[in-house]
Amino acid sequence: MLMVVDAVASGSPPGTLHLVPLPWPGIESRGLSTLSGHGWGLKEVLDLARALGRPIPRLMLLGIEAASVASGTTLSPAVEQAVALAVERFESEANAADIDNALKEIAHQKRAIGKTDEAAADGDFVKADLTFVDDGGKAVHERKGVQLNTRVPIHGCEEAAWVAAVVGATAGKAIEVALVFPETFEKQAVRGKPGTARLHVHEVLRVAPPPIDDALAKSLEFETLAALRADLQSRISQEKQRLGKNRQEEQC
Repeated sequence: MLMVVDAVASGSPPGTLHLVPLPWPGIESRGLSTLSGHGWGLKEVLDLARALGRPIPRLMLLGIEAASVASGTTLSPAVEQAVALAVERFESEANAADIDNALKEIAHQKRAIGKTDEAAADGDFVKADLTFVDDGGKAVHERKGVQLNTRVPIHGCEEAAWVAAVVGATAGKAIEVALVFPETFEKQAVRGKPGTARLHVHEVLRVAPPPIDDALAKSLEFETLAALRADLQSRISQEKQRLGKNRQEEQC
């Protein structure tokens, strides 16, 4: 299909879009006697294509209702908006940014928790041995290999103190945080009393997306990242064309 975009004057409000078929070969000549291509109309162009053996596709006119066709007249706001809508329909191919954003979203959806050698950041986890100590320095309860989030304090710890102690932690670090044993604590004798939580950090864990590479592509049943990008380009282009066509039809 060949889409011809041009100004029209049908009496409709300025900026109105008209999408109509063009009756080839019933298109009339502009009747200009010139050897320059600047004087050619659509009929002359199609006649040349036919003479060169080129197939004539199905023709559609996307007409934009002009506010004025007087010489030197600038576009009215309504026509400018309509032109932008028409251009959007033709800018329907997925570009590199579209594909990159789609790949980032795919990687985001495949996030997984894994070990990192970096210090714990906000939102990370630490895997640690946890010892609860009463106000006399006696260990009253232990938990081995617990996974704790830097944003979620242990029951009885103040949030600010917990975050300050755990953010920045690295493997092998010993941490102490003051707390008041909650009423639900396992050892009834220390409930409601002050104490300390001692952590020995074994590792820092972080939720992160996988690298955007061939391995990611293979997890989606594509042989290579290039093949995945080609598939995304096709899918995104089709969707942009569909959305652009729908918006045009609504406007028309």
